[in-house]
Amino acid sequence: MDAYVSDMRARGRITAKAVEGSFLRDVKTPFPNLCRTRARDIAAGDIQQVLARLVKKGVRRGVNMLRSHLAAAFQHAAKSDNDPTRLAHDGAVFDMASNPVALVPRKAEFERAGDRHLSESELCRYWHAIDSLQTPVVGDFLRFNLALGGQRAVQLLRASWRDFDFEGQTLLLKDPKGRAAMVKDHLLPLTRFALEMLEPLQALNTEEAGPFVTINRKSLHAATVSKAVNDIWKSLVAEDTGKSAAQVIPHFQFSDLRRTCETQLASIGISLEMRAQLLSHGRSGVQARHYDRYSYVNEKRRALEEWAMHLQRVFSENPDRPVSTTLRYSVVNAHITRIGGTGHETSLQPRC
Repeated sequence: MDAYVSDMRARGRITAKAVEGSFLRDVKTPFPNLCRTRARDIAAGDIQQVLARLVKKGVRRGVNMLRSHLAAAFQHAAKSDNDPTRLAHDGAVFDMASNPVALVPRKAEFERAGDRHLSESELCRYWHAIDSLQTPVVGDFLRFNLALGGQRAVQLLRASWRDFDFEGQTLLLKDPKGRAAMVKDHLLPLTRFALEMLEPLQALNTEEAGPFVTINRKSLHAATVSKAVNDIWKSLVAEDTGKSAAQVIPHFQFSDLRRTCETQLASIGISLEMRAQLLSHGRSGVQARHYDRYSYVNEKRRALEEWAMHLQRVFSENPDRPVSTTLRYSVVNAHITRIGGTGHETSLQPRC
């Protein structure tokens, strides 16, 4: 596992830290005796034991993710004897005959695509409920991400101030998703609406490396963001106390917000191709993968301006009433007030 993580770092893979954390949390700490076993002596039953622990805890997608990381680690070990570049990186000889993870099946049902997406009224309630969060930076991140059309949390959280071009009003994210070793640039325009959502973070974290740093100077983690969205859902359920079961807001999580954004982007006429550009979906075909290097920044900007107008209509007091041109930004312009730098927030928006 260590050799594989070292190899990832040597190749500049930005997911190396996350994989290392997964190995520590789900393999090294709970199975110290197993980790002292030679890699070539690990059997499929050992891998099954590691993954079964997560299944018993109710983890689903994380089971397949850990299995994938372990399979890659053993594959790396199996090739180390014959690959001079890998051997040079980690200096280990494993003498592997087979990959034990290959005999442990991937659980397809754990990868079942979700279909939950929030309606406009639910999204309006979610937006206002962000004020209930105890950590202001988390709420600011959620608002900013929504203004950007629902980016992947891990990618956006990696952004440093160096990735922001305030003169050109763009943000450059790095997209390592997929099997390719090359990390793709994902350039996003910063609309006026998005910049307004960023203002509290600029004021709070100007001296930090990036915007998403908490009061105790720790970088915000994707798990914290996911928990915050779950807490928001619980607060909305509490608001629905006394209603019939059918009227209580159904469960939603952070990944459902990205699906919500894409669904509502489609509803306002943003094309499939442009949604793929905005949300950095993988595009197939030789032309898309090898030849099309245009950033589409102007087209993305127009799409995100339309998205901003849509959101501000949704967040207004009456979601069915269009926001006039003069009020286009006023609804969100005063979405938050910080009091004496204590981190407390007061919502100034109308309720749904």
